[in-house]
Amino acid sequence: MLERINKEISSAINIEELKQFANITGNARDAELQVILNSAMSKVEDIADVSLSANTFLYSSNYPTKMVKLYRLPIAEVIGVRDNRSGSLVDLTLSLDKSLVVFAEDACPYIQYKTKPVGDATFDYLKQIVYEVASAYYDGMTDNAKLNDIYRKIPKSLC
Repeated sequence: MLERINKEISSAINIEELKQFANITGNARDAELQVILNSAMSKVEDIADVSLSANTFLYSSNYPTKMVKLYRLPIAEVIGVRDNRSGSLVDLTLSLDKSLVVFAEDACPYIQYKTKPVGDATFDYLKQIVYEVASAYYDGMTDNAKLNDIYRKIPKSLC
């Protein structure tokens, strides 16, 4: 199970730029726009499997394994790894990009880790899609075919 336990709001993806993109004026609905923007950003992150802002995740499993792939790259830091059964620290090796955790012996992992925003070129491309998704949400678009047309612009496996 993957759970986002903290998400920083990116100053690089913001309401003012969304308003400009979607031709929205006034400040009366800024709180609603922030919720919409956060939702759009999370959707794009989920599809692309990258982070557009710093996040803290908790991955846990009750099934023994020797290896776990972490999600929402790039990984900034693995904070801690314990075994769900015993609660003890686990001996592990991390891949160079920290996206793969390999255990010395089978463990039921409980892993807390932080991500950082993806690189500039990818970030800039995905930022525009976030605004497009947020604009569609704001306009009340419920046509899944049209939303899926937007989602298809999001490349997978960017890192």
